[in-house]
Amino acid sequence: QHTSAETDSRALLPGLLVGIDGGAGDVVAQRPALGAIWRGQGYEVIEDAAPTGNVVAIDELAALIEAAIAREASAPETDSAKTVELITPEAEHLPIGWLPDKDDPARVSLGAGLADGLLSAEIAALLGRLEVDISITPWRGLLFHDLPEGDAEVIVKVLAPRGFIFDINSPELSF
Repeated sequence: QHTSAETDSRALLPGLLVGIDGGAGDVVAQRPALGAIWRGQGYEVIEDAAPTGNVVAIDELAALIEAAIAREASAPETDSAKTVELITPEAEHLPIGWLPDKDDPARVSLGAGLADGLLSAEIAALLGRLEVDISITPWRGLLFHDLPEGDAEVIVKVLAPRGFIFDINSPELSF
């Protein structure tokens, strides 16, 4: 909403991956050529898939993105058509369910969605008593990190009846 109508209507350009990360690191992990990650007081600019240390306001970030798109659009054509790919999570790639650890097959992370995106104080207190690292996702959910499989099974048994959704195909999930 902060970019100009000209940028929004411009034919999308391949090769320029643009992403804006809310702070969780999931968009930055896609290694955008250009973008930003929220740092609490503004957006840290990402260039060539690396944070630059330059923190800017949203309007300045929009101007930087517009300028990069204009440069890319005016660059000499290559053999392939140019497009800009904006990163948006697809449901099948969201961190919901059993997420095996690629380095240790005996450990998993567990992604849980919340149908309404809200936690009651009672559930938040219950989660606070768990001795596990937990992250909040931008998609109304939580990630329970680095669990032994048995602990993950217990968490599912305790939290599923309390409104946590561990099935990515559940119709109760809405993003």
